[in-house]
Amino acid sequence: TNQMMSFRKWQGREDPNLIKPPDGGKKIGDESVSPTLLVVGDSYATMWGSGLDRLLRAVKKSGLIIATEGCSVVENVGFKKADECREIVRAQIKFIETSSVDTIILGGYWAKLFENVNNQLPPEPMGEQNILRHSMSRTLEIFKNSGKKIFIILPIVHAKGDPVSQALNSRARGGRAIYASLADYEQVYLTQISTQLDQLKTTYKFEVLAPMKFLCTKNACLEAVDGKALYDDRYHLSDFGSEYLADTFLPVLDHKNRH
Repeated sequence: TNQMMSFRKWQGREDPNLIKPPDGGKKIGDESVSPTLLVVGDSYATMWGSGLDRLLRAVKKSGLIIATEGCSVVENVGFKKADECREIVRAQIKFIETSSVDTIILGGYWAKLFENVNNQLPPEPMGEQNILRHSMSRTLEIFKNSGKKIFIILPIVHAKGDPVSQALNSRARGGRAIYASLADYEQVYLTQISTQLDQLKTTYKFEVLAPMKFLCTKNACLEAVDGKALYDDRYHLSDFGSEYLADTFLPVLDHKNRH
C-alpha cells in the first residue's frame, strides 16, 4: 500500500460544500481507472482505507472514501454538533445519489447508537434497541430504489491493551500473536447490532461485512502480530490492522466480479 496515503490520519471533509462528485473524498485503489465504489461514514469507515486500497489495487479497481470523522451516515447522530453532522451527512447522501458509482460501503460506530446520543434523535419515544434500526432505515430508505448495492460493515471490539505496548510485546516474543479477552458485554452488543441489521436486510437488500470473524476466536481478539499493532489507538485499526483484515471485503469484490 502507498504509505503516503495515511488513511488512518485522514479526517475527511469538514466542509459539506466539498463533498461532491467527482472527487470530494480520498481515492483508494488504482487511480488510473474510474471509481467503482464509495466508502461512506465516520472514522470507523476511514480506518478501512488501507486494506481496501490494497485489495482494489490488486484487481485494478478504484474507489473513494467520503467519510468524515465524528459523523455517522445516519441523520442527526454523531459526536459533532447535530447541525454540523446533519449537513455533512446530507452532502454524503447527495453524493451517493448523484454519483454513477453503483457499490456503497457504509461504516460507522454503530455501538454509539445503543448509547446516549446527546438528544440528537427525534423526540418520539424510542427504546435503545430500536435506535440503530430506526436511524439506519432512514438512510437506507433513500437508497432503496437507487439500484446501488449496499454493504454495511459490522463493528470491531475496542483494544484492551495499549497498541504500542502490544506491538512491543509481540516483537519481544519473536512476532508472536498477542490476544486480549473478548468481554461478555461486547458479545452482547455485537449480537444486538447484528440482530438489528438482520431485521432490515429483507426490506433493504444490503449485505453485511463481518470483520470480527477474521479478528477474533471464540473468546479472544488479536491485537498484535509480527511485532505490529492491529490498532492505531484503543478504538480504530491501524493501517496494518486494516490490511490484515482486508479479507472482510472479499464479498464486495465477488459482487463486482459478478456484475
